[in-house]
Amino acid sequence: MQADEAPGLLPLPRQTVSPFNSGQYIYSSDPGVNLTDPLIGSPGQIKSRRLQKSAKKRLDTIARQNKEEEALLLALVEEEEAKEAARVERIRRSRLEKSLRGVRDLWESGISLGTFLTCILDPETKDDGDFKARRFREIFSDRSAIDQILGFWTTASKTPKQVRDHVDAWMVSHVSRLANREATKITKDGWMRTPTQVTKQGVLAFRLDSLQPRFAAAAPVMYQVVLSFATARRQAKSGSEKLRQRKGMVLTQAISSLLREHSRDNSLVATQNGLYLYAAGAKRQTIAVLSHAGWCCSYPRLVSKSKYPSKKGANKGQAASPNLANTQKDHRPESKESYRRSQHQQDAQTLAASRRYSSTYDNINFTDSIAERTIGRKARS
Repeated sequence: MQADEAPGLLPLPRQTVSPFNSGQYIYSSDPGVNLTDPLIGSPGQIKSRRLQKSAKKRLDTIARQNKEEEALLLALVEEEEAKEAARVERIRRSRLEKSLRGVRDLWESGISLGTFLTCILDPETKDDGDFKARRFREIFSDRSAIDQILGFWTTASKTPKQVRDHVDAWMVSHVSRLANREATKITKDGWMRTPTQVTKQGVLAFRLDSLQPRFAAAAPVMYQVVLSFATARRQAKSGSEKLRQRKGMVLTQAISSLLREHSRDNSLVATQNGLYLYAAGAKRQTIAVLSHAGWCCSYPRLVSKSKYPSKKGANKGQAASPNLANTQKDHRPESKESYRRSQHQQDAQTLAASRRYSSTYDNINFTDSIAERTIGRKARS
């Protein structure tokens, strides 16, 4: 350090001129000095840096002004909304007071509120003016008001329990009538009825999941009730696609079983399930148990033959017995079973009539009326 240099002073570059002295020194305590970012460089570089700082300062100022303007605008909007809400509340209170005065006038006249509502809502009420058109238009102009009224009758904690129970019972009865109407319409349409002739193409083309959208469209009330009954709150919020598909199959099977109990004509799904079990080798007892549970048709329906009058020469492989055919089969009533004689049964009968089949057992002890009770060891065939 030279003798004429005072402590606390820093040497300056040659390009910078200090406003405090002759240009050789600048005080480090000066608030306008940024020691970490000195303006060092050529005059063009210094000018560019100054322009950048000025632009940044202007942008900061504009952003601050915009923020202040947005806050002011938001405050004005909130103030207007508060004024509008207060005005609506004043109108509501005024209408409520007028309505209460009208109800008190009815009571003083000896007219109950129930009688008044019945007169207003009864479609048979006659009036010379536009009363009939205005009552429903004004009541249902605001759907939220109807939802609020029904909510008061069913879920409001201050509503008497007797009132809530009565309204719940009426709604259950109404939903039951709607569900019964939907089941009757499906039965009448006949698309859940088993075809008269069960063919291979019809069996292979059947898909249980294809019935789900048809049930949702043809029976929306019943489908929604069953869906709500089978869906927990946690499943409704976060359910995977696989879970929804499985639930759809369960709902379809449940509605199909209920429709079959409504009418035996709705036996399409039960017949298809029985055919699947029979083709997969399920035992008679298994099919019988599932049939009682409503999941499939009965075992006799799967294996029984149609009871139509026989014709001579219809089954060439069987022994001819004209007298027996004329005396017994001609007088049998026709069966209305859904599973007639399918193509598979006809193929099996044709094959059985074309050749002989025999089996030998070394321990003959069986009952041939029920195949599952056959006992014996097969030696050769």
